[in-house]
Amino acid sequence: MAERAPKEPTTLDISTLDSETGEAGSPPLELALTVLLHPDPSLLGARALCGDGRVPIALARGTPRFELPEGGGQRPLDSARVSRSPLWIQREAGLVLIRAGRQRRPPLVDGSPLSGTRRISWERIAGDGVLIALGGCVLIRLHLAAGPPPPIAWRGLIGISAPMIALRERITRLARVPAPVLIRGESGSGKELIARALHDAGERSGGPWIAVNMSAIPLATAAAELFGHGRGAFTGAVSDRLGWFERAEGGTLFLDEIGETPAELQPQLLRVLDSGSIQPVGRQLRRVDLRLVAATDAELEAMVRAGRFRKALLYRLQSAEIGAPPLRDRMMDLPLLLHHFLSEQLRELGSDRLAEAGDECPWLGAELVMRLMRCSFPGNVRQLRSAALAITSASCDRRAAALPADILERLGTTRPAPSSERRRGALTEALVREALRRNRWVLSRAAADLGVAKNTLVAAIDRSEHLRLPRDLSAEEIAAALERAGGSVPAAAAALEVSEHGLRLQLRALGL
Repeated sequence: MAERAPKEPTTLDISTLDSETGEAGSPPLELALTVLLHPDPSLLGARALCGDGRVPIALARGTPRFELPEGGGQRPLDSARVSRSPLWIQREAGLVLIRAGRQRRPPLVDGSPLSGTRRISWERIAGDGVLIALGGCVLIRLHLAAGPPPPIAWRGLIGISAPMIALRERITRLARVPAPVLIRGESGSGKELIARALHDAGERSGGPWIAVNMSAIPLATAAAELFGHGRGAFTGAVSDRLGWFERAEGGTLFLDEIGETPAELQPQLLRVLDSGSIQPVGRQLRRVDLRLVAATDAELEAMVRAGRFRKALLYRLQSAEIGAPPLRDRMMDLPLLLHHFLSEQLRELGSDRLAEAGDECPWLGAELVMRLMRCSFPGNVRQLRSAALAITSASCDRRAAALPADILERLGTTRPAPSSERRRGALTEALVREALRRNRWVLSRAAADLGVAKNTLVAAIDRSEHLRLPRDLSAEEIAAALERAGGSVPAAAAALEVSEHGLRLQLRALGL
């Protein structure tokens, strides 16, 4: 019997979703192609909206026309390294098919050479999307999007991924609110940049910007540094001195590493937040008018439980929060960030290798970028900047950019490229299990996710010592699973790691 086409997802159908996050009332989602890497920097971030994908989409040197960010007009890819023969993209039921044309250099789909047709699940397109590399120097993201392309850089923040668009919207909303803001995120995720963007977007943008690292304050002088002091307040105080709160009057005071605030200062900081007044050492109480922004990568709740951070201060800081997304959650921004860092560093060296090699032989290749996109980057954007410096140092005088091997080891666990195992002719057990779990053990969906035929997936499961098909389950095993699950077939199927439909078929086959 022919395999039934997968049911089209209702929650992700672009006819029912209305924004990149699926909210109603916004422009409808469409299949989109976004340029993440190109020899011509002006094309970075450009986007082509392609409707629902049921009409075949031709991706080639001259088609489609990409809309440039910030109303820059429309242009095709127009790179001599991209074939004039198109790569075809089309939606069929719950899949998106990517079909190779007559390209001299095979395109890469998620790092794997494309020959014939690759089948991608609709859920995957609606999630992180798929990377398509053309000519070794152009990197395209196939995903869902709505409306024109956003600007790559916004108030010092670089990125066009969904987390970054949400972050921009959050900053814009909170910039209008005078309440203190707590920025939370991992080390290297850009918390100070977020704080500065919040300052620049608010009414106090014309006032001073003062940034203080709380972990670097000497305890003996901490109160005087923060709140100021009067002449004669202590030995060595020969004149009045303004503290950081007073220097930030009319602007923003950014307290980084707020979790490192000395316990002796926390009550005074809480009093400032509650009353708007400070007590300079040796001077009278006075009011201050400023915006306070704090940041931390510490688990403040755990510090409260350990008695190292005041609960009332945490509650006061939590009146408004912003989360800094880690780089691993916005990996589609990596090519744009990398290009920005490389450009900065090359300019400092008096070189512009990103442009001078020209379209015929670009310095930065797509495969290097995709290799970096498979790293976890525990140090986030700060670590990516360091990796860019290593690339610049090692390759600024070479024909092509390269990443030193010792640097790659520091960038965190490298995730295998999708289909990299299949390139060697085998599906690993780990890859198959991940796809099955991601697709709730439904074989047809997992096969589509992996880009293989269903019988190829079944053969891989048969070879495994730990993976099974519903037909492999015994009556005793099923009965025990059902008993543990209280008679629930869905719960038993999840415990047995098979699809609910497959388990029901096996139940009927066994007469249970």
